[in-house]
Amino acid sequence: MKTRILTVGGLGLPVRRDLYYAGTERIISYLDAEFVRKGHYSIVAAPGDSDVSGELFATIPQSLWRAKNGSGERNILSGDEIYAEHYDKVIDYVISNQSNQRRIDIVHDHPGNGLVNSDKFWSRRYKWPSHIPILTTHHGTYPRENNKYERWRKLKEEDRPIFFNAISYSQKEEFERNTGVKINRVIYHGIPLELFPFNENPQDYLFSLGRICKEKGQDHAIQIARKTGRPLIIGGEVHSVDEDYFNEKVRPHLDFSISDLNEDQAR
Repeated sequence: MKTRILTVGGLGLPVRRDLYYAGTERIISYLDAEFVRKGHYSIVAAPGDSDVSGELFATIPQSLWRAKNGSGERNILSGDEIYAEHYDKVIDYVISNQSNQRRIDIVHDHPGNGLVNSDKFWSRRYKWPSHIPILTTHHGTYPRENNKYERWRKLKEEDRPIFFNAISYSQKEEFERNTGVKINRVIYHGIPLELFPFNENPQDYLFSLGRICKEKGQDHAIQIARKTGRPLIIGGEVHSVDEDYFNEKVRPHLDFSISDLNEDQAR
């Protein structure tokens, strides 16, 4: 049976198959391609500069994050009102297409800000069709705002068709400790194995790949490299909100750096 899956992404970056940088968006792209390959109907709610395997539901014309002057560093533009519009359009899409050929069978939410966290969903949750489940996959650390934990608890108390997935056991434990809501399974991210061939004889160096920020902990990677006496390669972007961390904790320890991506590559 062909399932109609609506995947809700964030707005910072497009969902594309040719991204040089992305985390959540890359996973959404992999899932979208696999849904289509398996014969399902995949719809992705994302910025208009996305390029998906299924159908694109563009809620805004262009993604919000911009590379700075052709560098690998990136400015993050404020988007609270735009996110509210994004989620409002998703809710309208689901509600207005319940009984026609564009009906949705399941929604996969990928915070970002998060569909079920949003004020728009909270104020309209009584209108959400009870037969359409929402799976929320968290990709990073959980928010510090207590009101989000309270909302998650309330949604489960109301017996709404909302489910949560963790991508690690530590994340599962943190979620359950803060919300009192159980996560039944940990489901790791899947990747196309052909893009990441296994090397039985790797070179002797350490490698850290990801956004350069306190949460990712490149300063800890540097300490490990020094203690083990092994070379360390760090790859990643520096967003405007993380410049102090980079300048204080990472840059002073670099022997050399390469930063020559143009804006198209940094997309």
